Formats: sequence, structure tokens, C-alpha cells
Amino acid sequence: MAREPQQRRRGRRRGSGSEPPGPRSQSYITEDRGGGKLADCGLLLLDEERVEAEWYLWEGDRPNIGPYAKQNGYIAIRYNGELFHVTSRKIEFRWFGIIEKTVQDRVTIILEPRHFKHDGMKWGVHPDQSRSRLIFTGDGEKGVEVPLSDWGYEFAEVMPEPIREAVMAARGDLAGSIDDDEYRKRLQDKFGDRWTTRKLVVSPNGKGDKEVAPPTGEEDMNDAPPGGGGGGRSRSRQGSRSTKKVRLRTTTDAGPLNGRERERPVDVPRYAFRRADDFEKDWHLATYIPNDPEGPTVYINLDSGILQEVIEYHQERYPEVLHEEVAGIVKQVFGEVAACKVAHAQRLTKEIPEQELNKSYRNEEALTIGLMGLIAEEAVISQRVGRLGKKKAD
Repeated sequence: MAREPQQRRRGRRRGSGSEPPGPRSQSYITEDRGGGKLADCGLLLLDEERVEAEWYLWEGDRPNIGPYAKQNGYIAIRYNGELFHVTSRKIEFRWFGIIEKTVQDRVTIILEPRHFKHDGMKWGVHPDQSRSRLIFTGDGEKGVEVPLSDWGYEFAEVMPEPIREAVMAARGDLAGSIDDDEYRKRLQDKFGDRWTTRKLVVSPNGKGDKEVAPPTGEEDMNDAPPGGGGGGRSRSRQGSRSTKKVRLRTTTDAGPLNGRERERPVDVPRYAFRRADDFEKDWHLATYIPNDPEGPTVYINLDSGILQEVIEYHQERYPEVLHEEVAGIVKQVFGEVAACKVAHAQRLTKEIPEQELNKSYRNEEALTIGLMGLIAEEAVISQRVGRLGKKKAD
């Protein structure tokens, strides 16, 4: 538990013109200090408007503030003016769709869920008996862990544009590592009938099935007419805060729809490359980000010693002029195999919830171990590098 600092913000507007979400959060992160400044900020309403998510994006150097507060970005939950569950861990930032370490250091997200029994509502957070951490009661559960990952996934689905732009800028040259998605179609054609999952489909007119759209949406609170309505992205206006309202859509305007489960092919995720700083351990091979701004993505660690060892093994068997091409083939194989493993694992959603699947079976550790099997990867690598010509003589 940490008490939140309460410095006041100097009054002018910044970034896109968004005002800070409220006086309760006006801490050091809103001050121009140490050669840096607050680039943008705003507010999202999550989980049927029961959770306020304030976000801050810093630009430039962070001030050296010592023990006064955290120097770099973090995620926390506010309760009665104090911050709980303060974390800068990579895994929590990934729940919010932010994998890049340089962006994690610049972003602060403060969540303020509704309090349990507030206005008589039996939904919300409250301290445990030790009063050192928060627990959650609601949705048929009592005294369980705060559903931070659920709120993170919802935040990622409607990620504020300034944060999205910072993520894409941080990817730089690696953002275009994979220009050809033909491998996804090839793998889907080959294994699509075996990689299936059950999805709810509806038939609005009673004459055919139609897959249900993702159950999230947003509308502009500032521009909505009284009583509801409105739509599209929120727009900043003079004297108003940048606020988006996120709603769950379970029905259509015509009312509830009847549906049934059907087997549907699993989409093969894209893959791309990142550096060691963006992984839990610098030797981990891969991580899966289902809520990445560019779509579900498997990231391969170019700096992993495991990957480098495989690359060097095959490079030694070919002339130096072919070393770069050999390295490219090895990295491509690891990316495709990782994407296949993630797609195939989707079948387990018949047995466990998808979030549990991602946390326990498609996390960095599991993917790293899964990609260390020599037989599958070596068989594909040997076949492809063999097309480069004759190996060097031993």
C-alpha cells in the first residue's frame, strides 16, 4: 500500500488538450520536471462503467524523485486516496496491451473500481482483513483476487490513441519484420480442419448462422445526447475531459438473439520480433500478446541465447555469404512454429477459460520450453536451409 502524493498541477492543457482526470490523481506525474513533461492523459470507463481507468503518458526524461514516488510508469488501484497493487512488472503491462519496455516506463495507469456496498451495490473492491491489499466481491464471487487482467484486456481493446502511437513508434524497424502473411494462410489451409474451437453463432433471420461480433463497444460521453445514444470515438472539447465509455453489447437493437455453438477454425496469430528488454527474462524465446494493438501476436526474442545457438549451428555449415539468409530462415521457422503452437492450444478453451489458457499455458515460460524441442524445429530448418545449396565440407 502506498499513499498517493498530492502535488497540484499547473493549469494549462497539454498533449491533445485533455485535462487530467480529476484532482484525486494530480500527483508528480502531471508536472513538468527533470527535462520531461506530461504528453497526454485521459480517462476510460471500464466494466460497465464501474471502473475508472486514468492514464498518463510521459514524454522525455523522468525526474529523479528518489523515495517520493515511483520514477517510471506503473499500474495501481486507488482506494480511498491510497494506491494498492502498485506494479511495474511486464506481465501486468502486457494485460493492458503494452509490451514495449520503453513505453511501459512512460505510461502510468491508475484504476479506481467501485467500492463494495457503495450505494448498496454488492459489487466492487474492499480491503482484506489485513487491510494491506484489496480483494473483489461481485459477479457471483466473494473475496477473490482483484480482476486486474480482465480490466487490462478491456483497456487494451480501446487503447487510447496516444498510447497506441507510442507503442507503434517504439517498434521502429522491427514493426515491419513480417511483411508477408502468406504463412498464415498456408498454415490455415493445412491445419484449419484440425485447429478448431467452439464459438457462439447466431441467426438473426433464422436462415443461416452468423458469428457473434466481439462484445465490446464505445461511445462518446461528451457528445452523447441526454438519455444515452451517440457513438464513435471520443473527441476533446474546450473545457471537457477526454473520456470514453466502454460498454458490453450482449443484444442488438431488435433484442436478444438466439444462438448455438459451432466448430470454427482457429485464426493463426501473426508473429514479429522484439529485443530482450521486452521479455520477462532475457533468454526467453517467445511471448504471446492476444490483445496486441496490431492483433494477436507471438513475439520472438531476437537476443535469446537459445535462438542464437541454433542460428550459429546452421550458419557454421554454410559459406559466410549465406549466413544472413540462414539466420532469416531460422527466425522465420521459430516464428511460424510458435504461432502454430498458440493456434493449436486454442482447442483447450473447450476445457478451460481463455484467460487461464493464456496465463498458464501460453505464457513466456511455456512457449520457451515448447520451442526448445529440437525435432520439430530442426526438421523444418534443415529442409529449408537445404535449398540454399551444398553444405560446407566437415
